[in-house]
Amino acid sequence: VAAAIIMAGTAAFADTIPATDRQSYSIYVDSLGGMRRSDNNAEVSYYGTNYTVPFAHAYRALGYLDKDRKEAIRRDVSHMKRLGFNGFRLHLWDAELADSLGNLLDNDHLDLLDYLIAELERNGIDIVITAQTNFGNGYPEKNIDRGIIAMEINNEPCHSGNVDETRRYIDRMASALRGAGFDKPVLYNVSHNPKVTEAYYQADIDGTTYQWYPVGLVAGHERKGNFLPTVDSYPVPWSDSIPGFDSKARLVYEFDPGDLLYSYMYPAIARTFRKEGFQWITQ
Repeated sequence: VAAAIIMAGTAAFADTIPATDRQSYSIYVDSLGGMRRSDNNAEVSYYGTNYTVPFAHAYRALGYLDKDRKEAIRRDVSHMKRLGFNGFRLHLWDAELADSLGNLLDNDHLDLLDYLIAELERNGIDIVITAQTNFGNGYPEKNIDRGIIAMEINNEPCHSGNVDETRRYIDRMASALRGAGFDKPVLYNVSHNPKVTEAYYQADIDGTTYQWYPVGLVAGHERKGNFLPTVDSYPVPWSDSIPGFDSKARLVYEFDPGDLLYSYMYPAIARTFRKEGFQWITQ
């Protein structure tokens, strides 16, 4: 994750807050890496999902079916609220939002993004937005060329430099965000590139993001059996060895017990993440 933002905040998994109250406080990260409300210092916790209708395959698929995308967003966000979700995560496809020079485009993708954020806000669901991706807009189809060449790291970054170079790059990104007036927590993905993991915790960021596919992903068939033992713990290998680990907030940007058609894993996964100090988990 290149950079992410937390917008507004809620106090419990199933609670929603009236829209008139939702901008009265922000979220900050304390010295022990906990995310808290600015008005009463209460700890926050989130449970939710990823959702990508404004972009890429989800956008195209609704077009194949000749469906109204805004109506789909309204229905889907309503279901999210009904399920008790209070967290939502989306990474932006800059390939569909910008021209070859990086200038923001006023197009249907941007309009749907604005509409989605407004619907989430109206339903009391808080948001983490990842600013960039380093892959195309095709999966599971072929990429569609938008005139963009990926030159910068983003979601699940692939670093070629050393620890110091990586740290300086992250610091430049964080400085650019804050210099533009962004005053919410800045996050970075730490579940990739183990050779530079130290850089993530040396960098001037507020939190770190992780993912988990405890039984694998895309097996090509339904997996059966009792997989509960596989989610009894979520050990972070460097939690006791890299300085700064405890001072950063911990969020899960995506997880899934892939290829299972049952729901019994989700409560166990949520319990394990909470035990390990995660405050944001989105499927």
